[in-house]
Amino acid sequence: MKVRIRYSKQAALKFTGALDIQAVWQRSLRRADLSVEYSQGFHPQPKIDLPFPLPLGFTATNEIIDISFKGDYLLETIRTKLGDSLPAGIEIDKIEQIDSQVRSVASKAIYADYLLTISSSSQINCDQLRELIDDLLARAEIIRERNKKQYNLRPLILSIGIVEDEVACLLHMRLTAQPSMTGRPDEVAKELGLDLTDCDIKRLGVHFDE
Repeated sequence: MKVRIRYSKQAALKFTGALDIQAVWQRSLRRADLSVEYSQGFHPQPKIDLPFPLPLGFTATNEIIDISFKGDYLLETIRTKLGDSLPAGIEIDKIEQIDSQVRSVASKAIYADYLLTISSSSQINCDQLRELIDDLLARAEIIRERNKKQYNLRPLILSIGIVEDEVACLLHMRLTAQPSMTGRPDEVAKELGLDLTDCDIKRLGVHFDE
């Protein structure tokens, strides 16, 4: 059977990278005594798919992991056993069985939503941010460099809005998440003149064509 688990990655694992998160799931599945199916070949790998790797330093809700099991389990049994085995920082929100022939949804991604919480210690307030956002969105090109290659950030930004809060200034961003066109919220924050040490970035979910 194949299941899709939606989960939250919380602050305790904020600085745990995508490869280590996959290892956390593998260890937790072994600890829970749940038999995972393996690929064929000289180097068999567990059939565990994290289709949307999360950048280091981000937290997230509505993350996805697809797991293929050798046998059939009750979904509640999987939830209970994993819930007892996963470390602090990962919380299962939903679990469902999916077609075993369904391929990874990574290639079907369209956009992702992010929430940036800006610390009250930041030198930029909400009113200033509104002006900065307007200026940013008015630009035809926003040239930045990633992996020693230049790219235009502007078409990757679908929307940016301010969410008023009594304690902090929050930014909601919707950025493209297609394989060859992926917007990074930290890059947008830098272009707005924000200090990343003042920002807490949470991915709210990746939307894909089902």
